[in-house]
Amino acid sequence: MTWMRSKKNMIFMKPSILNYILSIGDKSGDSEQEKLQHHFLVAMGLLMSVGGLLWGSICLYFNLFISAMFPLGYIAVTFINLIVFYIFKNFVFSRFIQVLISLFLPYFLQWSLGGFIASGGVMLWAMLSLIGASTFQNARLNLRWLFAYLFLTALSYFIDPYVEKYALNLPHDTLIFLVVMNIFFISAIVFGLNIVFMAKKDILQEQLFKVEKEKAEISSKLSKYLSPQVYNSIFSGKKDVQLESYRKKLTVFFSDIKNFTKTTDSMESESLTALLNDYLNEMSNIAIQYGGTIDKYIGDAIMIFFGDPDTKGEKEDALACVNMAIEMRDKMQDLRKKWADQGISMPLHIRMGMNTGFCTVGNFGSDDRMDYTIIGGQVNLASRLESLAKEDMILISYETYALIKDQIICEKKETYQVKGIAYPVKTFEVKGRIGEVETVRKKITQTIPGLTVILDLNEVAAETAEKELSKIIEQIQFKSESA
Repeated sequence: MTWMRSKKNMIFMKPSILNYILSIGDKSGDSEQEKLQHHFLVAMGLLMSVGGLLWGSICLYFNLFISAMFPLGYIAVTFINLIVFYIFKNFVFSRFIQVLISLFLPYFLQWSLGGFIASGGVMLWAMLSLIGASTFQNARLNLRWLFAYLFLTALSYFIDPYVEKYALNLPHDTLIFLVVMNIFFISAIVFGLNIVFMAKKDILQEQLFKVEKEKAEISSKLSKYLSPQVYNSIFSGKKDVQLESYRKKLTVFFSDIKNFTKTTDSMESESLTALLNDYLNEMSNIAIQYGGTIDKYIGDAIMIFFGDPDTKGEKEDALACVNMAIEMRDKMQDLRKKWADQGISMPLHIRMGMNTGFCTVGNFGSDDRMDYTIIGGQVNLASRLESLAKEDMILISYETYALIKDQIICEKKETYQVKGIAYPVKTFEVKGRIGEVETVRKKITQTIPGLTVILDLNEVAAETAEKELSKIIEQIQFKSESA
């Protein structure tokens, strides 16, 4: 079965005369579904014309010239209709004409031959009009053609007794032959139409699959340039891609590596790129984990905000932002050790600032290129707090502190007069989560060129640590005196 389907696809994909004929009604801009309907219409007209030629020949053989007008007339009207379709590309008109003659002419032929029995049930050909109508019309129009077919069938029941006197006195075997012939050719045409439809449908499905695959690849590439929340809101239809903005209360986060330029000035560009991407990748994964919207990267600086396009509420957004910052700070300890093992002698320390307040959020830019971002004084304040923070410090405003103080231990710091802010800004340093601060306080880390100390008093007793450190100091003194 798969082999047969493959062969059918190969036949219809080749630029053959048959494919050209089936495509006479296609025009540029037609969808693949529309082309499939065009091809089915042409195939239906051509295949039924073969039946018309057969019945026309039979009628002429028996000198039934009036009866021969109907099947031969079908052929003539079909070819005229296809020429009109080729010139004007009017599918609706050509479809109507083709279904109309396919429905009515078989009945007219039957009545002219003396009824159902005398014609071998030639009216059965009219069923092909229903197959065509159901393939390329909507359900309401299909019902109209069905009612017309049922009406003509019922009408034939009443007309047949009046036309039987015109029937030829044919042998019983000949009548049986006509019935079998009609069923045979109708079945063959249905099979032929099915081949056309299925082959074209298979090609269409393959093309659609290819298009969907290309779209998925493009979407995957675009997702690398957008925050997951923004990407999902755009491609799910929640947000329109247009210039618009609105006011919303957000928690804004800024971070950078203190003295990054000075520390990395002597590094080769390849090593610097690898280090920076490593850092940004780890920080971004944490931001995504906590639901932050990554606004942008500016060198080693990161701008993130919580509360749009998705929000869990002002308090939960602020808490998620602070928890993210704590995890980033902890992650930097692992990164410093990793970088030290890679030969980066100068330790790198992060500093972070955050603020909660009303910002203007939305799409800014031009009709051709826009950027989803946030602006406003509260954004500037978060940036200013980041620049005021010391290394490994998370500095937050009072507005953020008020939302997270029940779950986060903070220490009050200086009050600053920030440019652009009319009131003095109270600041707080985030120490850690309630219940975890004492554990954090028992960890001692120190990293300088040539020396890395990580002491966790949660895992080793203070007395034991003091003895081991004394041994290390004695070895240092011994080596110094020997030198």
